[in-house]
Amino acid sequence: MPGFFEGLKRMANGQPVFDENDSKQGWSDASGNAREINSGDEPTAPQQTNDPTAEDKGNGVVKGQSSTFPVVVVKRTRTQINGSNQSVYCSIVNNFSRPVEIDEIELAGRSRKLGGYLRPGEEREYLCYNGSRATSEANRVAKLNYKVEETGDYFQSIYDVEFEYGQDKLYSVEELHWRQPIIDIYG
Repeated sequence: MPGFFEGLKRMANGQPVFDENDSKQGWSDASGNAREINSGDEPTAPQQTNDPTAEDKGNGVVKGQSSTFPVVVVKRTRTQINGSNQSVYCSIVNNFSRPVEIDEIELAGRSRKLGGYLRPGEEREYLCYNGSRATSEANRVAKLNYKVEETGDYFQSIYDVEFEYGQDKLYSVEELHWRQPIIDIYG
């Protein structure tokens, strides 16, 4: 079989790229060894490898492929204001096909352990922040950490925080906007 430049040369000279007299070497099998091919041979699919960076955990999660990561997100946000304090409640939904454990959320500069499990498709409201209202929009990112119950793998969904500026010149959390993709943490 001719190499690339030999084939290009033949094409430029108006000759056929492949000739009956060409060697049929150059094709390799799954182990990388050269083999002879026949004109009726069909290309074979590549064999599965045990690449640890693309390992399927048996639950559809493939390490290194964020499109397969479990999606657990804040669906709604509800804020109650009491003077200079606020309580932020978030409805969190499990869009994954397996149960997950909700670990913690970082919101408005504080981390709060949430705990509890969500079954597939389940949605539950959690108190995610209880404290003083902000004097600036400094903490504009929130992070929700959760774990797949079966495998113990931790994941994180990240949010842009939208604030509401009050007449008292204090900021309260208005909404959380999910920033894709899901991140595999500790993995």
